[in-house]
Amino acid sequence: MYAPERQHLLHYKISTDSGGVHLRIWEKATDAANHGKAYLYIINHRFQSLEEAKAQLRQHLTQNGGILTQDQDIPIRGQVRLMPHPTLEY
Repeated sequence: MYAPERQHLLHYKISTDSGGVHLRIWEKATDAANHGKAYLYIINHRFQSLEEAKAQLRQHLTQNGGILTQDQDIPIRGQVRLMPHPTLEY
């Protein structure tokens, strides 16, 4: 049996500067079990191109239960609903 379903959201932001493209991915903490921490995790990546950053974001979403259509464009900032109990299939 699973715990009651909460809405799981993955947040992201893609920005550019003179050093390249920066991708930040994070999930906010949703319960008191995280002892007052605001985030479950924050990931920072640096890339040479916007396409590389979007590909990494797609891969992260796929591995964590994010739902995107194959040809869906990814805006430079947003949030994606995650499936609460993703599974790995071979």
